Amino acid sequence: SSPPVPRRGRFVPVTVQKLIWEPHESQTMPLNEFFLYADESTDKGAHFSNFFGGLLVSSDMVEPISLALASEKLHLNLHQEVKWNKTSRNYLGKYCQLMSLFFAYVRSGDVKVRIMFTPNSHLPRNLSKYHRDHKFNLLYYQFIKHAFDFPYCDLGAGQIPLRILLDTLSGSTQQKHEFARFLYELNTVGELVFPGGGFSIPEDGIGEIDSRESDLLQCLDVVLGAMQFRLNRGHLVIRKDTGRRASRTIAKDALSSHILNLVRDFIPEFQPDVTTKVHPARFRWRHPYRHWSFVSYYK
Repeated sequence: SSPPVPRRGRFVPVTVQKLIWEPHESQTMPLNEFFLYADESTDKGAHFSNFFGGLLVSSDMVEPISLALASEKLHLNLHQEVKWNKTSRNYLGKYCQLMSLFFAYVRSGDVKVRIMFTPNSHLPRNLSKYHRDHKFNLLYYQFIKHAFDFPYCDLGAGQIPLRILLDTLSGSTQQKHEFARFLYELNTVGELVFPGGGFSIPEDGIGEIDSRESDLLQCLDVVLGAMQFRLNRGHLVIRKDTGRRASRTIAKDALSSHILNLVRDFIPEFQPDVTTKVHPARFRWRHPYRHWSFVSYYK
C-alpha cells in the first residue's frame, strides 16, 4: 500500500483571514526556516497552573518527522486525533509506542520541546486589572519569548524565518488579531537575536493550526497533558464510590510514567516540577527538552 500522507496541518495566518498556507509544501520553504508549534493546557491546577507547551523543528525536518509519525499511527490503527484526554487502557500501549518514536526525534535534537507552568506556591502580588484581564496573552508571550532561548542559538549569521503555529485559540477574531500583534513585537525587542544573526517572524508568520491536522501538535498535546497530570498528582486521585483509582487514571499514570522515563533516558537527573538546569548557559539552545517553572517577581 502507498505510504500515508503526512499530516502537518493547515496554517491560517491570523493577520490575513482568507489566506491558507500549507507548511508541507516544502518546495516553497527555505531550509533554514523554523516552526514553533505551541499549545496550552490547564490554567488552574491543584499544585501547578498555566501550562504552556511548545516544540521547535526546522523546515527540512517537518516532512520526514511528520511522515514517520503518520506511518506509526497507521501501523497502530490510530486513525483519529491522538489526545491526552483519550488515554485509556485500550489506547495505552499504542500511545506509549507513538511517544517512544516522538522522543527519538527529541533525543536526537531534531525536535526541541519546552514546557512552562506556574507553581501555586508562588503567586504574584499586586497585579493590576490589565495583568489579570490579559493573563493568558502575557504568559503565552513570555513562553514564546524565552522558553527556547533564542539568544543562545548557534546557527550562524543571517536572519532565519520563524513561524509560530498556535493550537486553535479561543476568543473573538479581534482578540486573536490583538494577540498576533502582541507576538509580532518580538521582532522589535531583541529577544530573537543571537550572535551574528537572529530569528524574524514573517508578516504572515503567526496563525492557528487545528491539532486534528497535525501529528506533531498531537504529540505535544500528549506530553503537555502528561506533565500537567503528573505535577498536579492526578495519578493519586481515588474514586469516592470505589475507594480505588479509575481505570483511565491508571492508564494515564502508566503513560505519564513512560514519558518521564523517555526524558530521563537522556536527562537522568530530570525533575518535572522545577526548571531544568543547563550549564553552561550557552547550551540552552541545543537542549532537547526543558521545563520552566515560571515565577513572576512583579511587585
